[in-house]
Amino acid sequence: MARIARVVPEVSLDRAFDYEIPEELSGQVTLGAKVRVPFKSRDLVGYVVEFPKEPFAGKLKPIREVLSKNAFLPAILIELAQWMAQYYCAPLTVALLSVLPKAVRRADAAFKQRLWVEALAPALPEETDLKK
Repeated sequence: MARIARVVPEVSLDRAFDYEIPEELSGQVTLGAKVRVPFKSRDLVGYVVEFPKEPFAGKLKPIREVLSKNAFLPAILIELAQWMAQYYCAPLTVALLSVLPKAVRRADAAFKQRLWVEALAPALPEETDLKK
């Protein structure tokens, strides 16, 4: 049985769509991943929000590409967006995009690693150096 991912595409619709996870992408598709999926006659960017357990009898379109190594949306933000969509009667897409800053949603956005240097405590001079 094929693994299924529920994806919310970046269009103002109030629902998620199911896509098949191809074998070659199975290790890369995680909860909150940013993916490219076929939608009607074009490809759209979307976010994986769930892995449904129920089997699907029909044929699903496959996810085309995983756009990031790391998940863009942690599980807690997905839950928050789902709550916001329900509470405010808003499309889930709008709620998801509101918890993601626009800079992160850009096509060329990538994860950045912060590096810093910590100074060690200054070494005390030896006693012999003090007598000189």
